[in-house]
Amino acid sequence: MYNFDDFLNFYGCPAIVLPQNIAKFWYGIMEPVSFENVSSPDFITEEGLPFQVVDEMDFDDPKTDYDLICHLGLRTHKTNFLFSFREDKYEALCLNIDKNRILWISKLMSFVWIDTVENIQNISLDLEQLNQIE
Repeated sequence: MYNFDDFLNFYGCPAIVLPQNIAKFWYGIMEPVSFENVSSPDFITEEGLPFQVVDEMDFDDPKTDYDLICHLGLRTHKTNFLFSFREDKYEALCLNIDKNRILWISKLMSFVWIDTVENIQNISLDLEQLNQIE
């Protein structure tokens, strides 16, 4: 059987695929703040930059990166799309789908949507066959 370490579960939220080299620029549901305005921020980066969690979503006026992708998805009615952030400097992929389980198969550089245990077993068998071909 294939090792399913790359199995991801995104229950109730879109899967966001960021290239590793830009992940540090993705703020998710946090926004940068200053120590002058916030005495005890929710998070401080290794570089010493303070962030505050924004737990009130505003899709009409997105304040966080996560609000931005929700806004784009609602506005365009797309379920899978590339989006830009940080003034269009970076791009990432939003996989906003009905199925909550996604398998990343690094060897194939592919995502697979999974809805049942039988589907997982079929994928596993297919990958074993692929390994035998190589």
